[in-house]
Amino acid sequence: MMPQYPLHHCGWQGEPRIRSLNRLAMGVPVVATPQAAKGIKLSRRKHLLVGDDAESFADQVVRVLENPTLQKLLSEAGRKRVEETHAWSVSMQILDGILQKAVTATGGSAVQGLAASIPGLAH
Repeated sequence: MMPQYPLHHCGWQGEPRIRSLNRLAMGVPVVATPQAAKGIKLSRRKHLLVGDDAESFADQVVRVLENPTLQKLLSEAGRKRVEETHAWSVSMQILDGILQKAVTATGGSAVQGLAASIPGLAH
C-alpha cells in the first residue's frame, strides 16, 4: 500500500534538524534519529516519530507507511507545531525582543554601533 502522505526519514548526514523542520512545514510525516530531533521543540509521537536505533527506526518507518491515520495525524500536528514555533513572524518577534533588550541595556549605543558598521548607514 502506498502512503497517502510522503514520508521523510532523517538520518545523520547534513543538517537533519533543518531538513526535518522543512519537511514538517510541508506537512510531511517525519521519522528521525535522536540526533535529528535534538534541540527542536517537538514532542515524540505527537509531531514526529523517533527511532533510537536502526531496528526501532525501521519499525517506525513501517508503522507510518502502514497507517494512513497516523500519517495524517503526524502531518497535521507537525505542520501546526512548526507554524507555531518557527514561522517568520514568530522568529521576528524573538529577534525584536533580543534587540530591544540590547538597546535598553546599552542605552542605544548597541544600535548606533551596528548602524555605523553597515555601509551606507553611517553618517
